[in-house]
Amino acid sequence: MANRLEGFVVPASSAQRRMYFATALLPDSPVHIWGITFTVDGDLEIDRLERALRVIRGRHDALRITIHERDGEVFQAVHDVDETLVEVVEADGESFEERHDWARAEARRVVDVPFDLAAGPLWRTVVIRVAPRLHLLVISFHHVITDEISAQVFAEELRIGYTDPEALTEPVGQYSDFSLAENAAGVDPAGLDYWRGHLAGVQPARLPEDGRQGPDGIDGHRLPITLPENATEDFQEFCRDRGVSPFAGLLAVYFILLQRWAGTSDLTVGTQMFNRPDPESFRTIGFFANTVALRCQVAPGSSFGQFLEVVSETIHDALDHQDVPFEAVVDAMAPQRDAGRNPLFEAAISYASIDRQDTWALDGLQVTPIPEPTEAQRLEFSLVLDVRRLAGRVDLVIEYDRQRFSEAAMHRFGQAYGSLLQALCRAPDVPIAGIPTLDGAALAETLALGTDDVPPDDRVSVPAASAWDLFALTAATFPDREAVVAGGDRLTFAELADQARTMAADLRARGVRTGVLVGVCLPRRGDLIVAMLATWCAGGAFLLLDPQQPEARRRMFLAEAGVTLVVADESVTEVATGSVPGLLAGQAAAPAYVVFTSGSTGQPKGVLVDQASLVALATTQLAPMYARLPAGRQVNVGALSSVTFDVFVNHCLGMIAFGHRLLLLDEQERFDPRRLLARGADPATAIEVLDCNSSQMEILVDAGVLDVPYPPKMVLIGGESPSDRLWQRLHDQPGLIAFNMFGITECTIDSARAEIGEHPHPVAGRAAGTTRLYIVDDQMQLQPTLFVGEICIGGLGVAQGYVGQPAYTSERFVADPFSSAPGQRMYRTGDRGRLRPDGQLEFWGRLDDQIKVRGLRVEPGELEAALLRHPGIDRAAVLATDAGTPKAQLLAFIVVDEGAGELTPSAVREFLRGRLPSALLPDRVEVLDRFPATPNGKLDRAALLRLKPSAAEADAYRGSPPPTDPRARRLCEIVAEVVGVARADLDDNFFELGGNSLLAMMLSSRVDTVLGGELKLRTIFEARSLRDLLPDVDASA
Repeated sequence: MANRLEGFVVPASSAQRRMYFATALLPDSPVHIWGITFTVDGDLEIDRLERALRVIRGRHDALRITIHERDGEVFQAVHDVDETLVEVVEADGESFEERHDWARAEARRVVDVPFDLAAGPLWRTVVIRVAPRLHLLVISFHHVITDEISAQVFAEELRIGYTDPEALTEPVGQYSDFSLAENAAGVDPAGLDYWRGHLAGVQPARLPEDGRQGPDGIDGHRLPITLPENATEDFQEFCRDRGVSPFAGLLAVYFILLQRWAGTSDLTVGTQMFNRPDPESFRTIGFFANTVALRCQVAPGSSFGQFLEVVSETIHDALDHQDVPFEAVVDAMAPQRDAGRNPLFEAAISYASIDRQDTWALDGLQVTPIPEPTEAQRLEFSLVLDVRRLAGRVDLVIEYDRQRFSEAAMHRFGQAYGSLLQALCRAPDVPIAGIPTLDGAALAETLALGTDDVPPDDRVSVPAASAWDLFALTAATFPDREAVVAGGDRLTFAELADQARTMAADLRARGVRTGVLVGVCLPRRGDLIVAMLATWCAGGAFLLLDPQQPEARRRMFLAEAGVTLVVADESVTEVATGSVPGLLAGQAAAPAYVVFTSGSTGQPKGVLVDQASLVALATTQLAPMYARLPAGRQVNVGALSSVTFDVFVNHCLGMIAFGHRLLLLDEQERFDPRRLLARGADPATAIEVLDCNSSQMEILVDAGVLDVPYPPKMVLIGGESPSDRLWQRLHDQPGLIAFNMFGITECTIDSARAEIGEHPHPVAGRAAGTTRLYIVDDQMQLQPTLFVGEICIGGLGVAQGYVGQPAYTSERFVADPFSSAPGQRMYRTGDRGRLRPDGQLEFWGRLDDQIKVRGLRVEPGELEAALLRHPGIDRAAVLATDAGTPKAQLLAFIVVDEGAGELTPSAVREFLRGRLPSALLPDRVEVLDRFPATPNGKLDRAALLRLKPSAAEADAYRGSPPPTDPRARRLCEIVAEVVGVARADLDDNFFELGGNSLLAMMLSSRVDTVLGGELKLRTIFEARSLRDLLPDVDASA
């Protein structure tokens, strides 16, 4: 038949055209092959088999075609052929076992051999002789000529033809007639309108993918679902009582499980429908099946019984319009195409009720189908629930692409399907949202995974109700130890305690008591720590302010928190104070501190943390970590963090609770890799506990912080996901105790930790201390392990809430439905994640627009609100690039008011500089005439990110030629590499180019490595242009 076009030429059917182009995309893949292998016991007569197959071939023109394409038109040529159909192969091997194993392997190979559509034939029959009375029979077809019904027709005719070929005389319809009729009729306009309406605005749900990435193609696998005993029988009876088909019932459960797995209620599932136009066509071999997209909204408030009706109606409507070709529907919807994904759905379901054991039979022989292998190389979609309903029994198998989904995740998916199926039919009238995915045993197991695996006996128990109690105990134990070193200030524990008590008396005299907030606005020196401890000693709580912050921002924090007293070197501008009882009313525990985080509404939120949470952090989380250090020896804890970040309190706890020395580094040193590394030359000044965000740690590691004579003994990273490179460096460092910490301000700094040396690849950590980690769906149902949902945190670390914002507090701090203790609350983080079977937490992004930049949580809404306060700005949008890396940048896009005149990016930055901290200043400002919009009129944020930098941003300083001096030219190249711009000139300002504190650290380190120059951090901050950096670079070279 090779490439012959003589004979009857017929236009291809719509299904054949779809299959032709699908095959063209994967010409060497077995994905479009339908095959089956049997063990045949008895005297198989090859002549009788050949004769029966020839009769069947003659009866059905689909078995004699080849497929061709010319000028975009696909057609089939029907041939008169006489080739032998049965190929006989002798199994190889000395023993029976060897021959049998060889035959099984050869059968799998034969099934997967691709077909040449233009050469034909498009089906094959191979008999592998294992022994005189034992054969393997392999029959395979290209899907372009067959479907499930056609295979049933073929099997029945083979049974009859093997017994008596003359019995196959009744005429049958021909597939070519169907193709001609379909092409003549065209696409049904009413049917196409139905699908347009049914799928309007459809977006395929993005399923959580955690597979092993490999070469292009599909790495299919089959995983049987083990259902609870009698579950399918009970479910079928339930469906009969409800008057719905088992297929509708199983599909409804699938929809609900997908909703919980993908986190979206608008779901589309693909399936194949027979698409046979009349009863006669059910006796014809050919590719009739059509793919349809079944779309349903899973309404959490509806009962399962109500949802069953919706699904059943959806199926009936699809049956009424199944003749509309799938490709015509796709063309009408015009979705975004991706060669590796279906454009309308990500998950599919297949349903078969044909018993292969009964269907495939040969006279006088025992024919037994060989179970399909676990490898599913003929997988058409990346996730399929394969339903086989045979002899009253239902078998379920998950077929999936291992490049998309892990086996562990699919195993959990299958378990959850079985649990959900039972739970739904037991409570069909309960709202779907109230039906748990987990049964009792699985619920208890999952809750346990979200807790600390450190035994309670390994934690520290101290009689302390507050952080002051912890400090007083430490000071009494080690009075002569040095507690704080800050520049020229050196205080022992006894001196620190005396000064704190003296100041506390003065604070009490000024009205400080439990529930009163004290502002502390002092430089990084010893009396800063004195003021913090004194506030606690007096019973109050503090709000730390950075003297370098814009005054307007400090004033806003003070007013928002209701601060009436500020400890500072100089008077603070008058503020509007609030009612302290009103702001802190109803708090069960004594407050410890307030720290502000970025606010999505444009207003920062002050998080109130109480003393009980702080004590729990020290005694249940930090204590086991500090216990890893040499016993009885004081170590130096480096305080690198800004005082306005809660991590600064964590640094102080090493001194307060465990008697270690706090090195309070000044503003310049804490960002200067060279000065930090210089400390490692002397054991008295070396930082032995180093805690900073991952980006800063990577810069320090690259600069050599682990290679100094006295390197850190313990490092803690967090704030953002670490790079694989940093993780590997810390993992491989001999003798280093390294932890990755996950925490948020609203849950007292740290909630989970992972010891880096125990994990070869980055993980977020397991719940630490009293923390309880939950992954929930949008209805607050606990998700199984490896299911993605919102990360919620319970335990003693949960803060009291947001000062002065009761509505927002009640939205995020909610009752803990999984705790048996009365009154417990949990915090809804807004982060998406999942728990692994080992309890490790994984991050999967955000539910909202919050982003991580430079280790900080940034709400774009806060920066957008600040931009909109400019009288000339009409609209504003803020996005981030490279979030979670040292090169993360905030991009601000604005539309200027008509009549406002020209507004330059530099003018916008200058306006913001007096209102926001440097961490929130945008790295790039783009002035647009209008914002791009999506088809439904919403802001198209993806289109904003695709915009190239405007001339005002990219070329503002591009007038001068490149420097002629080699060192100056190399400096400009280094700056461009660090900041991530195409070019930097000597007249550029480092921060105007997009630099920030972390990138300044990186620049200093890179200049040291490449040019051998000592570029001080202060010089970078003070320089008006890169030209001002050259004297430092040249002087030290």
